[in-house]
Amino acid sequence: MKTVLHYVGIMNRGGMETLIMNLYRNINREQFQFDFAVHTDQKGDFDDEIRDKGGKIYNFPQFRKNPRAYRASWEKFFCEHAGEYEVFHFHTNSLANVVALEEAQKAGIPIRIVHSHSTWANKGRLQWINNLLHKYHQAKLPVLATNLLACSTEAAQWLYGGMSVKNLKVKLLKNGVNCELLSFDASIRKRVRQDLGFTESEIVVGHIGKFIPVKNHTFLLDIISAMIKMNSNIRGILVGDGELKKQIMERARKMGVDDKIRFLGVRSDIAELLMAMDIYIMPSLYEGLPVSVVEVQATGLPALLSDTISKEVQLKENIRFASLNLPPDKWAEKALNLYNKKREIDNYPIRKAGFDIKLIAKEYEKMISGIQ
Repeated sequence: MKTVLHYVGIMNRGGMETLIMNLYRNINREQFQFDFAVHTDQKGDFDDEIRDKGGKIYNFPQFRKNPRAYRASWEKFFCEHAGEYEVFHFHTNSLANVVALEEAQKAGIPIRIVHSHSTWANKGRLQWINNLLHKYHQAKLPVLATNLLACSTEAAQWLYGGMSVKNLKVKLLKNGVNCELLSFDASIRKRVRQDLGFTESEIVVGHIGKFIPVKNHTFLLDIISAMIKMNSNIRGILVGDGELKKQIMERARKMGVDDKIRFLGVRSDIAELLMAMDIYIMPSLYEGLPVSVVEVQATGLPALLSDTISKEVQLKENIRFASLNLPPDKWAEKALNLYNKKREIDNYPIRKAGFDIKLIAKEYEKMISGIQ
């Protein structure tokens, strides 16, 4: 059996982590196993499932707290686990810190995959230093990595450099979804709406994502509030958790819309919740190619996205884009116009575009076997 070590932050229900778990559920586990190197002591949403599948989870310190100790922890790890891993999969949004990748290369791991999942890295007071390191490490990739992946063309250009994408032979690994699980079912929609207390006459606007700055929840709340003023039947569902959740909940209370918006926390029944919604809104500041939007389309749900999101994500006709420069009321108008769009439940466009996770898992198996 070949074991892949995945380098991540924490295995919570984010887009990147969802893709990894979708791969995990669909690979041939008689031939392949996934282990995880996480950078937290907290329990992740997927940890129990990982362990149930036989995967191991290793906890590492954070680089910024003590870079020297961080490198030592990776040196020690690869020494203690010599010969256990043939594949190291480095999931990242930035090349500012490639210590683990360097140590994997020194340890002689034959297949070392770098995988870009976004079009920008988190900003901060040391961003200028991180940008310099990012550029410096781009030049080292031909030595450090054997395979370069990205979720979209724009994500590839960000991580690997616009001029380098063709030369470095970057491969796009699409954020695949389970089309069968996500196929629209009217009976599920009815049951979930009843469970949540929504009537059929109410228009449910939804969003799934971590409560972090990049997801732009403050603006999202302004949009939903504007929609409520235009149509009293509007109701909201916000799924997820994160550092800004309490702040957004308090803002909803002060705006007087907290009785119209449900904060559902972290959920595992994403497919069913999407079926219960009528409109999906994602005003993110930036994204790679969000797997959640592929899931949205698999359930046929119309969606309004910020134009910072890669157009490669549009697989069906009921997807629209809007500028973040537009005021909330204009977004609200566009979203309400989408409500009149027919739900597109045929998933042939998703399969045709190569987003079926079963096919992507086969493609990934070939890569980690060294076939491509």
